[in-house]
Amino acid sequence: MEPLMSIFSGQAFLNGAAVGGVGIRPVVENTVKKPSCVFLWVSLVVRSLMEALIDGDGLFDLQAIIDRLPSDISSRNISASSELLAIFRAAKTRLDSLTLWLADDKQPLNLRVGDISPQTKLGILNLMKRRVDSRTRGILEVSPQGTVDVLHRTARDWLAQPEVWKQISSTIKNSESFDPYLLLLKGETLRAADKTNYYGMHRHSLCIVVHRTLYASQVRDTPEFATMLTEILDLYDTEVSKMFAEYFAASRSANISYSRLLSVVHWSSSLTLVRPCLQWNSS
Repeated sequence: MEPLMSIFSGQAFLNGAAVGGVGIRPVVENTVKKPSCVFLWVSLVVRSLMEALIDGDGLFDLQAIIDRLPSDISSRNISASSELLAIFRAAKTRLDSLTLWLADDKQPLNLRVGDISPQTKLGILNLMKRRVDSRTRGILEVSPQGTVDVLHRTARDWLAQPEVWKQISSTIKNSESFDPYLLLLKGETLRAADKTNYYGMHRHSLCIVVHRTLYASQVRDTPEFATMLTEILDLYDTEVSKMFAEYFAASRSANISYSRLLSVVHWSSSLTLVRPCLQWNSS
């Protein structure tokens, strides 16, 4: 409630009350009594009231805003944020703003993420902060470091409710252009060429890459998605093959047998590397 109280004690609100022609108490009481999901509702009303105060709206306008807001905001939030929430839930590792941007936007498969400048990446971070904030309205947030997470424990509890995910699934299950696992696979594939995404060329980095192929196994089996999945996996194979080649060339443990193995065996068939990765994933 602290953000809400800061609005009601702020100078802009008090100035509006002085000339608004309506008492402050009804506005405050209606705000406190109305919500059925306290944190999410307060998060939404704080944003709405702050925008109104910045625009110079008076108490009549603020009361009208509160009256228009539904007491149960779950359906509003789900309809506006179902795709972002589905991507967030499908992520197998901590989701960052760049991967979410690559997954959420219509980025081409020939995009070279490694060529994106630090300044542009900062712009993407700020863009995703605004997008996540405007679409989820108090459910998810992007940290200054770029990590996407739930804003508050109450929001996490709300997302964990089976009926909430049932509603989210119902809004996207018939979509012919949206599959969260396919989009995450695309985002991770585009990032595979960016060496700054990993902790140097060692086995742990390769395990992270192998681990993320698991998204492919959960993509819905439809003709529309099959074509795109094939294109993404072909690109994924190309980029990961380059990573494994560099690993074999640079690793102190690399030897002639490894070099020969690389020339005749596909990287996914090298149990010397892949099996530890799968064990690492399950640990």
